[in-house]
Amino acid sequence: MNSCRLTVKGDGKVNYLRASMRDLQSFIQVFPFIVAASLAIILAWRTWRSDDPGGKTGSVILIAITIWSLSEALEVVSPTLSSKILWDKISFFGIVIIPNAWLVYVFQNFWKDRQPAVRFLVLLLLMPMARALRVPISTTRRRPLVTAV
Repeated sequence: MNSCRLTVKGDGKVNYLRASMRDLQSFIQVFPFIVAASLAIILAWRTWRSDDPGGKTGSVILIAITIWSLSEALEVVSPTLSSKILWDKISFFGIVIIPNAWLVYVFQNFWKDRQPAVRFLVLLLLMPMARALRVPISTTRRRPLVTAV
């Protein structure tokens, strides 16, 4: 699929340059995801290097946003249904990580005297990760994409 088409007159001169509507629509849909992912990865790199209390956790949040944005962009431009489902499953991992990392980030920045125990963090991640691991194996032609746990 060409993104641009040239129309050439009989004398060899280029008449005009025209982008197909389908490619333009895909570009319009994908561009915000690419911008968000680019900004998130740059900010993740900068926050990882900082000495702030929540720097590492903030980087984890931004990397999850990058995974989510890039997989959504690739889902839009994927030509087949199976590849769209694959990118949707990959984006789910980014979606699952964000709320839990956000809670840890809040603990690190606002309740510095009450840090969460490791047991609490493991229990906090157990259900979303179990859900994230269940989604990739629950998709068949007879079952819906997301099933009840």
